[in-house]
Amino acid sequence: MFIKPCTQITLEAALCLGNLLCQLTYSLFNTNSTIGKVCQWCYSFDMPTLTMNISLPDTLKAFVDQRVADRGYGSHSEYVRDLVRRDELDAAKDHLRALIAAGLNSPPGRPWNELRDELLQRAKPPMPT
Repeated sequence: MFIKPCTQITLEAALCLGNLLCQLTYSLFNTNSTIGKVCQWCYSFDMPTLTMNISLPDTLKAFVDQRVADRGYGSHSEYVRDLVRRDELDAAKDHLRALIAAGLNSPPGRPWNELRDELLQRAKPPMPT
């Protein structure tokens, strides 16, 4: 078994995976369910809300109205936020895939026994002189 030393890429991958799991948990639950509302609150905690105006042709506006009604969204804003979160989730997945590919294409790591021995040696307190 070979273990690659901890690098910025592995830390970034871990943070990316944590963010991805939070977003995935949020997206799994209907926003009208209790769990969905808790996930939505956790996801948006301490995030300021800003206003954004968009223009849509009549056909797209009718489509959005129908989706809001069919899927039980409380408002058009809730529907658009859900779309943006899903796109953000896709971007996080793409980023994580790129980090994994970079790790797989990097030079081989060191054997576990060698790395473990070095870490244990560094963890020992210095001998008094």
